Amino acid sequence: MSVGKSSEWDELEAQLQQAEQLLQEVKQRLSQVKTGQRDRQALQQQQADLQAEIKQDLPSEQKAQLKQELDKITEQLELVEVDLESRLLSWNSFREPFWQIVRFGGVGVLLGVLLKSCAG
Repeated sequence: MSVGKSSEWDELEAQLQQAEQLLQEVKQRLSQVKTGQRDRQALQQQQADLQAEIKQDLPSEQKAQLKQELDKITEQLELVEVDLESRLLSWNSFREPFWQIVRFGGVGVLLGVLLKSCAG
């Protein structure tokens, strides 16, 4: 009987480790999304500033240089937006880790109650 219990504990421990790994992946993805959003805001601000400068009465050489800079920033902004779209948390990518966390959090609470009742 103790062999079966040991196997169950090993399985539970493996599932808990998997849930922890999934949670870390979700946290990492969230961090990447936050960084991407900050980058996007900074690039959008730079883009707006350059567009305002281009509208000013400047020599054509300086305007051409500003337009090149604006094109580079626009390309970077597009890359950041594509990266954000690919990393955004959708329910489908979040559903499995969420339910595993709920499931094993509940198991943890039950184990805590059982251990406390056995010890008390």
